[in-house]
Amino acid sequence: MQSDLQRKALRIIVNYTRKYGRPPTIRELMTKTGRNEAGIRAVLKALAEERYIEWSGEQPGRIKLVNSG
Repeated sequence: MQSDLQRKALRIIVNYTRKYGRPPTIRELMTKTGRNEAGIRAVLKALAEERYIEWSGEQPGRIKLVNSG
């Protein structure tokens, strides 16, 4: 089950990707959510585990939507 922050981050990723043709960076997600880097990494990890996105801490700048709806 997604938390409010996970839903917010996923909405940001989807909308940002549609608007700019690329996913937001971790720094951009930090700005838009008001969370620190550790918080964003935790959210991205959870979204990846739930298969909403493809993301790895080894390549943190690469966020890929699995299914944008």
